[in-house]
Amino acid sequence: ADDVVPATEVRATAEAARVQGCEVTLEVYPGAQHGFDVESLKRKRVARLLPLVGPKATFQFDADAAADAEGKLVGFLRANSSR
Repeated sequence: ADDVVPATEVRATAEAARVQGCEVTLEVYPGAQHGFDVESLKRKRVARLLPLVGPKATFQFDADAAADAEGKLVGFLRANSSR
């Protein structure tokens, strides 16, 4: 649900990296907003560059997504720390 960096854009970037031979793992958390891993964003916040008419940017913490992402990051770092 990220309206700052939509999943479609991230998927395209990941695919372009794969085409270049990079190993990419992409995890998408359905319903998660931008800043899903920022605990101080427990209350949803919407910002607009131009009030009322500009594009919106929604930010909100998602405890489940944040915990899963942190666990996967820590696992990755542990598995690759000797490289």
